[in-house]
Amino acid sequence: MKKLVPILWLVSLLAGCAQLPPAPQPYTEPTREASPTRQSAVDLLQQEADRALKDANYPLAIETLQRAIRIEPRNPYSWHYLGLTYLAMGDLTRCRAMADRSDGFAAVDDQLADLNSRLRNRCAED
Repeated sequence: MKKLVPILWLVSLLAGCAQLPPAPQPYTEPTREASPTRQSAVDLLQQEADRALKDANYPLAIETLQRAIRIEPRNPYSWHYLGLTYLAMGDLTRCRAMADRSDGFAAVDDQLADLNSRLRNRCAED
């Protein structure tokens, strides 16, 4: 029995030091609402393009949106903003093409689909 006491003491000491790993948490995909202060590079480029468009600096707006599209080619908003830029420049053919491309990536975003429809109508009016 005397030989078992040090072994039992050692086992209880080691058991007290051991920590169980944390229970696994279910994966939840991050959303933009969860971290409103964190913006992606594409978001920042879209904002920069919007400022350039408001300043009538169309070449800068196009260049900035093309950079955003190279980063995230399926982002429907970049294509929509590019269509707005072409509308402002008077390039109605490209304007309609960008609205169509945006619709192709918008999936079930009804609000963006409505904006694209309005953009196409404005391209047809001019």
